[in-house]
Amino acid sequence: MEKFHDGHHVWLRSRVHGTYLRAGEDGSGVSLHEGRASVHAAWAVHILHLDGGDILMLHRTGWSWNSVDLRDLNQLPSFAVGWFAVTAGSGDYVMLRHSSGLFLRADGGNLLCNSVGVIVDMFDFRRREIRQWMVEAIPPRDSMPILPNRSPTAFSWCRIWYVRASPQGNFRREDWRSLLFHGRSVFHLRNTDLPRNTLVIAIVVITAGTNAALWLRYPNVHAA
Repeated sequence: MEKFHDGHHVWLRSRVHGTYLRAGEDGSGVSLHEGRASVHAAWAVHILHLDGGDILMLHRTGWSWNSVDLRDLNQLPSFAVGWFAVTAGSGDYVMLRHSSGLFLRADGGNLLCNSVGVIVDMFDFRRREIRQWMVEAIPPRDSMPILPNRSPTAFSWCRIWYVRASPQGNFRREDWRSLLFHGRSVFHLRNTDLPRNTLVIAIVVITAGTNAALWLRYPNVHAA
C-alpha cells in the first residue's frame, strides 16, 4: 500500500499496453486509453483501516462477474469495492487484488480505438504482466480547475440529493434535501455536467474560504 496515500490522486498505467485506467463518462464502467490528461483517468485514493488490514478503494471501482463497473460505496459493503495492492516484479509495479480473490487485468479489447477492456480474473503466472500496473502520483493543482462549458440539455430526469457542509466539512443525515432535475447540464450550479444515467446523485456543498474548502485536493491531470 506504500504507493497509495489516502486522499491523494493517482494514474494507473497498464504495464503491457502502456494505457491508463479510465472511468466511462456514463459513470458505469472503465476501460484503458492512451491519454491520461482527463479527470476520468484520475483516481482518488481512499484507505479503509480495518482490524484485518488496510483496504484500498479507488473512488469508485467495483466489479460485476468478470467485468469492472463503477459502484456506489453507500449501497455496498466495503469489502465489495475493496482492493489490496500487491507488489509485483521489481517493485515498480503493483497488482490489484479484489477482496473476492480476483485480479484487475488489462484485456485485449479494441486496439483500433486506442483503448482496451478491463476485467478481473484469477492469477496466472504465464500472463502475469497483464495484471501489473504502474502507479503514477498526480500532483495537486494550486487552485480549483476551470469548469467546462455547458453541454446541450438532454431529455432525462434524475433526483439530486444535496446538503451544505459546516466550515469543518461535517453534515448531518437529517439535513439532506432533494430535487428532481431535468437534463444533464446544471449550468446554474457552476456549469457541472451530470453522468449519462438516471442514478441518484448526492452533492455536498462546501463554502469557499472555510477549512473544509482548504482541505480539498484537485488533481493536476495535465501535469507532465
